[in-house]
Amino acid sequence: MDSSIKRDVDSAILEINRRQRKAVPFISCVAPCYNEANNIQRLCEEVDAVFKKIGTPYELILVNDGSQDDTMAVAYGQIDRYPLKLVQLSRNYGKEIALSAGIDHANGDIAVIIDADLQHPPVFIEDFYRNWQQGYDMIYGYRASRDDEHLLKRWFVKFFYGLMNLGQSRRITPNTLDFRMMDQRVVNAMRSMPENNRFMKGLYSWVGFTNIGIPVEIPERVAGQTSFGFKSLFKLALTGLTSFSNVPLRLWGILGAIISLMSFIYRLCIVTGKQIGRAHV
Repeated sequence: MDSSIKRDVDSAILEINRRQRKAVPFISCVAPCYNEANNIQRLCEEVDAVFKKIGTPYELILVNDGSQDDTMAVAYGQIDRYPLKLVQLSRNYGKEIALSAGIDHANGDIAVIIDADLQHPPVFIEDFYRNWQQGYDMIYGYRASRDDEHLLKRWFVKFFYGLMNLGQSRRITPNTLDFRMMDQRVVNAMRSMPENNRFMKGLYSWVGFTNIGIPVEIPERVAGQTSFGFKSLFKLALTGLTSFSNVPLRLWGILGAIISLMSFIYRLCIVTGKQIGRAHV
């Protein structure tokens, strides 16, 4: 499609969406939690302040992903002060499953995904909301910079996104975050997917809809330590590659073709050698 035509089509879609937006939507804010007892109260305070400023009713869904600390007790202690919904998982399933559980419990016209450790600053929800009002179905944050990370991790992430997007028509924007706002239509599409090994960034990209990215500066954790180390990053990357990329299939296909060709050449050499030997006899 010609770029000018595509711009006109995109503008028309945004205008249609904008006219259909509710003036005062109900917003579900989903936060997966794993050992975040020291961050829960501040998360509630900052999220509440943002939605009061926006002027929309909301619910904050805290998904306790098998925490080993007092995360659920602290969250329960806030339930009379804020519009909380608490979801308790039976064990630690990992962030992808916790996010899916939270999305399944979201009843809002809009869903916001945010980390409980406050490295996704709630203040950016205002920017997300303004873009939703303009007609965008999904507004996502992406890391403005990775200068705070060591070189090996930056190289690994760059290599991963390169593999994921190799030969793909639906590309995943590098350095995207789970921090995002999704219209109810996007949420319903996400719910309809039956995958057990879920790679959320792949699912966000696959469902499509109108979307726009906003650069986000990642602050230091307010409290606690991250449980998402290099091992977890590697496991998530492996899930993404096997679930949303045809690169492994192509590699195995190429390897199979090479082995078959080598077998054919080897067999041909044996047959040719026998024929030459017989001719000399």
